[in-house]
Amino acid sequence: TRFSILGDGKIGINTQTPTTNLYVQGSYGTSTNNETASSSGSISVVDKSTIFVSVNSGNQTITLTDGVIGQRIVIINTSPTNSATISNAAGNITISPNKGTHLVYDGAKWYSLS
Repeated sequence: TRFSILGDGKIGINTQTPTTNLYVQGSYGTSTNNETASSSGSISVVDKSTIFVSVNSGNQTITLTDGVIGQRIVIINTSPTNSATISNAAGNITISPNKGTHLVYDGAKWYSLS
């Protein structure tokens, strides 16, 4: 199946089971992921375009997995009080409480666009 439309209105490209309103399965997949950061850890960016990070306690450092060249993601820190620091080969990117940033992957590093 290359294209599917579910009864609830979700549309999938290269998948029969889309989990978001528009889900593209493949290198440039589009989906949303919610992550809870209560200790330093790693977040997978495979098939993700938007990641909501909730920092439960203190300021947390999170490492992003490698992406696909040209992949863009948005990371939003939903914590009202705690910062999230995204660590990768390009350095650290700090996201203030209730703020977000756009990132793009060049094949080796994530870079902030905002």
